[in-house]
Amino acid sequence: MLLTEQQVTLARNQLLELIEQGEAQLPQSWQADLPEVTDDKSPDLVNALATGLKKRPDLQQARLEIESRKIALVYADNQRLPRLDLEASLGVNGLSGNGDNTKYDGDWHRSASRALEQDGTSWYAGLRFSVPLQNRTAKARYRDAAAQDKQSIYRLRRAEISAETTIRSAHAVLDLGEERLEVAKRYADLAQTTLDQETRRLQEGLSNTFRVLTFQNALVDAKIREVSAKTDYYRAQTSLYEAMGTNLERYNIVAALPHEGVTP
Repeated sequence: MLLTEQQVTLARNQLLELIEQGEAQLPQSWQADLPEVTDDKSPDLVNALATGLKKRPDLQQARLEIESRKIALVYADNQRLPRLDLEASLGVNGLSGNGDNTKYDGDWHRSASRALEQDGTSWYAGLRFSVPLQNRTAKARYRDAAAQDKQSIYRLRRAEISAETTIRSAHAVLDLGEERLEVAKRYADLAQTTLDQETRRLQEGLSNTFRVLTFQNALVDAKIREVSAKTDYYRAQTSLYEAMGTNLERYNIVAALPHEGVTP
């Protein structure tokens, strides 16, 4: 019990760290309750692998990295091509003049009034075509982008293999835990049946209290083993959902962007 209370205290402190809250900032009656999970049926291995490879956050991040590297690769490839630019400009010139000899000769303050006249407007439009020679910088950046793109694909493949191994191991532990739990339940039922029979024999004078106490101790040990097996089973189940990346969804805790339609 003391060790369990210690684990509860440590878990509570970890939760406070995750939600970025200090002990002094919380009200006295604060506590964290998780909703009950009604569906305790664990998925089979095929569904667990399919769900894990789709929803694990590290795999989703690796896929987003690949998309980002693809965009960077296309951009680097475009930098190696010839360039064609459309250029255009429009401006006004303030031309001074007094109107006697020429409109272009006169005081400077006359330029403001002549800026919007036809002769004061200038414009330009054209195409500029450039072909890079050698272009070593763009080629080097393209090779670097291509290498990073391949590395992102390799990282995703390694992450998928690691995720598959983790899910298979967690599912195997869960299967063994379920079998162990069934055995512990049958053993506890058998110990209970044996104790009931021995109690009736004692009432009929065919047994003694020592034998009854012995069977009672056996029943207590069986119940303890059953609770221990059940605890290990739930831990294995949690480990499987963690390996699948769906532990938060089981408790309706979903991290998503607002445009994805999730109501906070």
